[in-house]
Amino acid sequence: MCSSDLTTSTSTTETNTDGSTTVTLSADGTTTAVTTTTNTDGTSTVSTTTTNTCLTFSCVAGYSVANPDTVCTTVGCDANDCTCTANSCTATLVQNSDKAFTNAVAGTTGESIAITCDTNYHIDGTTDLSASATCGTDGAFANVPQCVADPTCGDTDGSGTDFACQIGNNYLMDTPDSIQCGADGCTVAECCWVDPTCDNIEGHGAGTGSGISFSSCISGVNHLKDDLSVTCATKPCATSDCCDANPSCDNIDGSGTAMGVCGSGYTIKSDLALTCATGTCEVTDCCDVDRTCADTDGSGLAFSSDLCVAASVLRRSDWASAPACAGACETVDCCVTSSGAVDTCSIFSCDAGYSVANPDTVCTTVGCDANDCTCTHNPTCADTDGSGMAYSSGLCVAAGMLRRSDWATAPACAGSCETSDCCVEVDAVGEIGRAHV
Repeated sequence: MCSSDLTTSTSTTETNTDGSTTVTLSADGTTTAVTTTTNTDGTSTVSTTTTNTCLTFSCVAGYSVANPDTVCTTVGCDANDCTCTANSCTATLVQNSDKAFTNAVAGTTGESIAITCDTNYHIDGTTDLSASATCGTDGAFANVPQCVADPTCGDTDGSGTDFACQIGNNYLMDTPDSIQCGADGCTVAECCWVDPTCDNIEGHGAGTGSGISFSSCISGVNHLKDDLSVTCATKPCATSDCCDANPSCDNIDGSGTAMGVCGSGYTIKSDLALTCATGTCEVTDCCDVDRTCADTDGSGLAFSSDLCVAASVLRRSDWASAPACAGACETVDCCVTSSGAVDTCSIFSCDAGYSVANPDTVCTTVGCDANDCTCTHNPTCADTDGSGMAYSSGLCVAAGMLRRSDWATAPACAGSCETSDCCVEVDAVGEIGRAHV
């Protein structure tokens, strides 16, 4: 395609050998030669010759003439005379790709250059790993892609947003920033563990964890659920996941039923708005132990006879089996008024083989009991100290006597056993008689 807009011109004048003159005008690849010849008759003849070069030829957009100095064989030049070659585009590069070095993306008009992102990167705005940039007619690459980082479980959108696991079903893994997702985004399978269960608090799904059950319910407040296979809402499992609140004495079954019967030896508490110690309300939670003279506080502490004496009364003789007190035990429950006669331990009976050691002691209870009176072992020749040690025959010999033959069954000694109790004299004729060592 020729151009008629001449912007650059030159002019030369040449005298030919025949005497004619040629003026050559050149402008932007077009040369016009005007030759003037003087005829014999004095007239002049002017002839004009026009030639073009490929400099006047116009290539399509994005291409340039490769041979601008070629003289065309046709007026105005055409593609048979002139060669068009594709222009080069301004080179560029794409970070985080195989074209990340200087001038890596280079080419000519219409040429497409493939760009592949590095591992864990993808083409921005797509899920593709590669794309092409095409050299345009304007000398620049069009649609040059950018490689951006794939999301991670700890940064799903480039701004640090964690992946949203499903509360109550799963939870975010411990190191989400190090868990690489694909170009198409993160998934539950990539970023979340299945929530643990109360019977496997270290696990995250079937076949994982150590099988350790939850054991941190708060004593006196809540207790383990009957079914520990429930999924915890979070990790770690909490009491709200694995524990049920303990019942109360006024609602022992969750339906408003109050504790009604305590059983023998107990009385229902006056205030039943009490939380039971475990998942099942027991007598000890909702009932008070009946107080008796033999057990005034539930620990076995008997009513003190000193309290009776201080009130000028005596502890009742049946205090150990007396009926329960009406509330805290008082003197009216466990003491009786003295009839005037004072009992002493002289009336107390010890077990066989024992004697009262303090017969003159005034008793604090009617009829006296073991709290007032002390029984001591009665010594015999066969058991002088309660330990089974027999009276020594050596003591009899030392006194010129012999141990009596019935020493094993002899009556109890009057106090400590002496030779008079356990020994016999040798007869005048030297016979031992019925006695023997």
